[in-house]
Amino acid sequence: MSKSIILSLLSFLLYIQSPLVFAGPITVTVAEQAAVTGPIITLGEVASISGDDAERIRNLQQAKLGTAPVPGSSVVLTSQLLGMRLTAFSQDASIEWRIPSSLTVTTRSQGIEQQKLIEAATAAIRAGIGSAVQEADLTITPLTPLQDIVAPVGAVQIIADLPYGIRYNTPTIVRVDIQIDGRSYNKSNISFAVKQFQSVVVAAKAISARQILMPEDLRFERMDTSRLSPGYLTDMSQIAGLMIRRSLMPGAVVYDSSLERPVLVKSGTVLNMVARIGDIEVRAIGKALQSGSQGEVIRVQNINSKKIVSARVLDDTAVQVLTLNGG
Repeated sequence: MSKSIILSLLSFLLYIQSPLVFAGPITVTVAEQAAVTGPIITLGEVASISGDDAERIRNLQQAKLGTAPVPGSSVVLTSQLLGMRLTAFSQDASIEWRIPSSLTVTTRSQGIEQQKLIEAATAAIRAGIGSAVQEADLTITPLTPLQDIVAPVGAVQIIADLPYGIRYNTPTIVRVDIQIDGRSYNKSNISFAVKQFQSVVVAAKAISARQILMPEDLRFERMDTSRLSPGYLTDMSQIAGLMIRRSLMPGAVVYDSSLERPVLVKSGTVLNMVARIGDIEVRAIGKALQSGSQGEVIRVQNINSKKIVSARVLDDTAVQVLTLNGG
């Protein structure tokens, strides 16, 4: 028997044993309107497919008909266009096609309100500022116009972070990433005006330069500290008894740079010198060789011994001599 005859017989036997020969008919009925979920239109989403061969049905269901429209919008596929996209299957005589004159495909969607984005961004700002600042002392105002987002269906997660940190003098930028089922769908930057309000010490009345401040000279005023220069004060106990370097008008902010301790001891003043070593205290009379404020270290000369030492000003009548241990 010739080789060609043997090959023909083998081919015939394989053919008659192939299940494709006995495959039953399949009916594909395309709807006039259909909704899809993913980015790709599949035949299974827009048509009902019936028949006895489950594997062939699954293959047909996975057939791709093109890119789906953006979420919330629609696209119309004519019967001619559908025929072109189904060319790979249309040659199969066992498939009965029932195709309408046109198919309208809409991608399912969900709305994400702009308020959700603002809430996520505001929470990120508050977390960045920390709990040390009371919520009542903050105002966080969005500056970027926003609209509701139309997104694909799926689990929504909004992630917000501060790429440049908190800004008080310029807008604070929050980067917002909308994720659907764990995949990034939309990223945007939202600008906010962040202001912190505090009770700041200001002049209660006109104050002259070189005047020693008393409690009645000062008051608190609540104001936006982002507009103030560094060094404003919020604790009045740190100020009373200090001297103002320059005059202030009522309502003017008191800055730490404008304060100094008043001079208690002037150069040439006769003082009590106190020296302590352990439990022993020695006193002498001295003369200040420098002017100084309370707590400052100045040079003092012992009147009797003429020795010059360093001493810390205690008040306007006494200084404490610095010993080897600094006391």
